[in-house]
Amino acid sequence: MQIKSSRPADAIKSASNALEVDGLTDADRAKAYYRRGQAYGKCKEDELAVEDLKRALEIIPEDAGVLGELNAAKQRIKMRREREKKAYAKMFS
Repeated sequence: MQIKSSRPADAIKSASNALEVDGLTDADRAKAYYRRGQAYGKCKEDELAVEDLKRALEIIPEDAGVLGELNAAKQRIKMRREREKKAYAKMFS
């Protein structure tokens, strides 16, 4: 809900709090990592998003939603690095 209402920082905090709860089921833990990974992506913290999404995928490896979000975060990182590389190339040419 917080992610969809453009409050990703709140979603990160909520998911982090959920991950600290004792007795969380694997499904709930994976969902919290997934939600926090999505929120990190919205905040353009794709490296953190990848970490959380990988954790979620370790718990539920067959989840297509997690895999799709992970691939999207990796693609954003790749695109950002390509843009940075082009920008730096212009500076030193």
